[in-house]
Amino acid sequence: MMHVCILVAVHIVKTGYESLQYLLSRDVLEQIIEEFIDKYDIGYIRHVRTAAESSSTRKRQMIDYDRERASKCVRSDWFCSVPRFDDRQFERTFRLKRSMAENIVSNLANFDPFWLSSVDCCGRMSIDPLVKFLAAQKMICYGVSYSAFKDYFQMGESTARLCLQKLTRGIVKCPSISAIYLRAPTKSDAKNVVALHRKVYGVDGCLGCLDVTKIHWSACPVAWKGQFEGKEGYPTIGLEAVADYNLWIWHNAFGFAGTLNDINIWDRSPLLESMLDGTHDKLDFKFVIDGEEFDQLYYLVDGIYPSLSRFLATINDPTTNLDCFFAPKQEGWRKAIERAFGVLKKKFLSIGTRCLLYHCEDMFYLVTAAIVMHNMMVHERIALDERENESFYDIGDEQMDVTSTEHDDDANSEEGSSVSVQNAVGNFDMSNVKDSMMKYKIIQKRWKKLYSEENSIRLQDAVKKYVFKKHYGDDGSLDISAMADDYDPLTF
Repeated sequence: MMHVCILVAVHIVKTGYESLQYLLSRDVLEQIIEEFIDKYDIGYIRHVRTAAESSSTRKRQMIDYDRERASKCVRSDWFCSVPRFDDRQFERTFRLKRSMAENIVSNLANFDPFWLSSVDCCGRMSIDPLVKFLAAQKMICYGVSYSAFKDYFQMGESTARLCLQKLTRGIVKCPSISAIYLRAPTKSDAKNVVALHRKVYGVDGCLGCLDVTKIHWSACPVAWKGQFEGKEGYPTIGLEAVADYNLWIWHNAFGFAGTLNDINIWDRSPLLESMLDGTHDKLDFKFVIDGEEFDQLYYLVDGIYPSLSRFLATINDPTTNLDCFFAPKQEGWRKAIERAFGVLKKKFLSIGTRCLLYHCEDMFYLVTAAIVMHNMMVHERIALDERENESFYDIGDEQMDVTSTEHDDDANSEEGSSVSVQNAVGNFDMSNVKDSMMKYKIIQKRWKKLYSEENSIRLQDAVKKYVFKKHYGDDGSLDISAMADDYDPLTF
């Protein structure tokens, strides 16, 4: 194009125009260029020039979305006095009850102005908050792209992406929602859960089931696949969770690389950290199994986990009659966490099939928000089931005590570096300890108590004997020691 300009300038000089002012006219310049093209037979330049200009000035097509139509459709279909679809169809479509959806939008409106109706700078009404919510909720439930429902909800991909981010972050960060459905268990919660498992499993002291599942991350960068691609053959991110028999998820930790197994994830788990810093000890209370007293609540785990005093694991290779009786019992109890993962992934296909999000932070909020909504439905199911206690997961007026009764005197009488290591083991607040060496000794003492294979075997033996006696009846005629002999399938 530079060469063409030079040739045009040469043509002007040869033609000889008298006044420079005359050349400043656009019409005259276009006439000169036309004469130049015709004289030198380079008409193809006109075509190339036009195509280049059209490609450089081409803009993205502006779509005029009808927000009012989307609002009318959503309200007439789902949220009017006589909606087209009933409550059952709403729950099957959006995995939530209609009242829950309205409650979430109401709480988010008080937390984030994004969920309020407003007028933009052009005088148009903003997108209806209910339209924003249902659009984001459908993406969570069905794991589709941002443009899948643009015809019904009348919004572009960037707006749909923003709605999804605002919804997931709002559910996790909004205090009125997360304080109920994402809370850590209190001592009263621990007593309720232990009583539930005592009724269902017949064994005391069980606080839930612990396990790990993997979430498929389809948008993982190629450079990171070596770190996130594990045995599944595709990039994944690990989710560690604890669930009770009713499938309420009490603990969740997300963000572990897919190449890590359950042991590696446990070494990085915040649950392990709470056991070492004394936070978890606030939930403990004494209980008795087969005549033996224990003071630490425990979790049901599979055989890959280490032997901890708080873990009741199955027996991978049972060799005695008693082991063969106990192993399927424990594995059946532990299916609660597998059911919880299955229900969670079936409800919300965005984490059950392939997660289309690009950033790990967005995935964290997506998974956590799905857990919150899952717990909402668990609470509703318990409330509607007449056989269950509807106040099972309600928060009491009293907050959990900072320290337990057994250790109140120790924690109040000695603070800072003057506290002894013996008194520090238990429900002691380490924030009062200023000496780093004292903190190290306290954690080391707790570590030895937690990673005690002797206490783990003691718990397992007590549960095995108790379950066997309960099944066959304890009339004094059973010889438990004989059950410890080698397993013989012909005699058992």
